[in-house]
Amino acid sequence: MKRIGVETLRGTALRTSLAIYAAAGLTSTAIAQDAAQIQDVQVTVGDPGERRKEEVLKTPRAIVVIDPVQAEREHLFCLDDFAQKLPSYRPNTVTPHGSRASIRGVGIASGGTGVGSQSATGFMIDNVFWIYPAFQWGDFVDLESVEVALGPQGTAFGKNTTVGNIILRTQLPSFTRKATIESSYGNYGRITEKVNVTGPIVDDKLAYRLSGYFDKSDGYFHDIVSGAGYLNFNRWGVRGQLLFTGDEITDRFIASYGSSNEYNDYVNGPTGDSYLMYANGRVPAATFAQNFLKRLGRPAFLWRPYDAALTRQGTDPAYVYTFSNELNWQLGDNTFTAITAYGFAGNKQHGFSDGNNLVELKSTGMDTKVGQLSQEFRLASPKDQELEWRVGFYSVYEDAGNEMHHTDFGSDMAVQRDNYDGRLATIKLAKLGGRRVVARRLSV
Repeated sequence: MKRIGVETLRGTALRTSLAIYAAAGLTSTAIAQDAAQIQDVQVTVGDPGERRKEEVLKTPRAIVVIDPVQAEREHLFCLDDFAQKLPSYRPNTVTPHGSRASIRGVGIASGGTGVGSQSATGFMIDNVFWIYPAFQWGDFVDLESVEVALGPQGTAFGKNTTVGNIILRTQLPSFTRKATIESSYGNYGRITEKVNVTGPIVDDKLAYRLSGYFDKSDGYFHDIVSGAGYLNFNRWGVRGQLLFTGDEITDRFIASYGSSNEYNDYVNGPTGDSYLMYANGRVPAATFAQNFLKRLGRPAFLWRPYDAALTRQGTDPAYVYTFSNELNWQLGDNTFTAITAYGFAGNKQHGFSDGNNLVELKSTGMDTKVGQLSQEFRLASPKDQELEWRVGFYSVYEDAGNEMHHTDFGSDMAVQRDNYDGRLATIKLAKLGGRRVVARRLSV
């Protein structure tokens, strides 16, 4: 690299100054005075990491909040819809009993938020933290706002989460009478009906809000055997609120119920006609189609990747109901808050593992029941003062359990077993999850 001396820089700067001042008609005395002010240029390079840290801290963080006008205009009803507008959030609530929620790409593996486990991504609605994925299931039709709070959250607002929370707030009851009814239609037979009614019971003291929805569709693809429409919508819910406002006390009570009966547990696509081949070209086994024909005496039903041929695939019925009450009491300049909540969720799995029109095996499903009770107390100082403080207590109790179904074997299961010679087979009695399995006799 060629070095340029300070004298060269001075000479270049002086010649440039002479040309500029000469063009302006200035005197040689002014030129000399200006040239005498030129100093050596010094560049100080600090720690790049510290400089970048200051730039990041000074850069405002983007905040995305979904308001009710946007939700109605763009038909944003459930968590998967909200994820379209919250780029760092992915709910992945594919079934009422399983979720893989993540924020900023940080989450857990498949099935990691099943019964008895908790996600690093929390879910809050109207200041209540709900753990089990079924509490996040369904549509939300009276929204006030949706936002993502990046974690760790600490315990300032309930239960701590490592990654962050998705926070939903619903509209408060209003003392102005208002009623809205909305109907929407879409492809795949999608029909959505929403009702929202609010008004006063006692002027300026007690108001109510009642909302409900019905959401149904035919599914994205259909089973060519049973005609079932998989990944469909078939859900409804109702939500009621009461709001009391006094001179020093406000109290909000919320009760909700939701139900769904959808084909969410479809996981079996058609099996490809593949076979095992070694590096030397030897093929030790027959193809899937050959084995299928040999063992069952009929050809494979289909190979199309976007079709299904299941004989007895069932729905995943689920139901959820919740109750919560939030009391705010003004004690001088400070505010005392008490939030009590209880919820119960239940769902069943009716998924089957047969394919290509087999009458084979019902997976060992589960009846899941989860109850949750939480209590929070807070005492907080006014905001926007020089010293703010907050003290509180939060507790949560969860009672979750699974009751295993018996395994249901179909008529094609017997010939799938090795060394089966055509005689009657008896499935011995067993115990799964504390329940007795029903004995079944199978025949070819």
